[in-house]
Amino acid sequence: MQLQGASFGRGQGKEGVELAFEFLVNSGLLDLLPIKKYSDLKFDKNIDFIDEYIKKLADVCYEARLTDEFVLTLGGDHTVGLGSVAGILRAKPNTSVFWIDSHGDYNDMSSSITGNFHGMPLNALVNGKKTFNNSLFEWLGDGLIKPENVSIIGLNDVDPKEKELLDQSGINLYWAEDIVNDGIESVVSSALEKTKGDDIHLSFDLDAIRNSEFSATGCYCPNGMSLTSANYIIRHLKETNRLKSMDLVEFNPLLDFGLNQYKIVFDLLRNLV
Repeated sequence: MQLQGASFGRGQGKEGVELAFEFLVNSGLLDLLPIKKYSDLKFDKNIDFIDEYIKKLADVCYEARLTDEFVLTLGGDHTVGLGSVAGILRAKPNTSVFWIDSHGDYNDMSSSITGNFHGMPLNALVNGKKTFNNSLFEWLGDGLIKPENVSIIGLNDVDPKEKELLDQSGINLYWAEDIVNDGIESVVSSALEKTKGDDIHLSFDLDAIRNSEFSATGCYCPNGMSLTSANYIIRHLKETNRLKSMDLVEFNPLLDFGLNQYKIVFDLLRNLV
């Protein structure tokens, strides 16, 4: 396994997510997983533009995935998923993406209420530079993945215009209420059936988990999935032998408040072993 840190928090406005990688490593992460190699890509506000940083991350993840090792990317906010997935897809084009999130991350510059980049990475993966009115991320071209090869699981907090974009996108959409009504096993089974790539990349935003069970994240939602469902997703995808890479994002150690919620992050990652 190769571990890639993405110490980046400029896709949103709350301080702390850029500290997650260092915090988790210092808390014992390297003893938890069979890590052969690790590094951290830090955002330097003095020299980096956001699109340049994400391109650097894509290049790093591309090189890591070429080795056929499992690649685990730890953010950072969910903007880093744009870089990691872009790199993974360049190395292994026949890869499906499971995007676990309370939010769709499918805004573009015209639909976004906040203008935060962490609400746009999935749109950019599908639609390329058009997401940013063709003014940023030119290296994305017209998009990197077909929408039907993407499944979002856990949706429950989506902007009105963003919902219209999602409904028109062709992405496989699974709402939090689908998990409640149909069960997480049925939802994951359906997503696996609909996404045909040989490999799977799992991009897991911790705000998909209900805040009564995990709150050390900046955009948590009260109606998220349970920890049981979260663990099932990772464990079951690992058991398919198709899961080859993963992001874990939006852990904010400054919002832990002494609750040691990093241990919940560790419990989730143990499903990879």
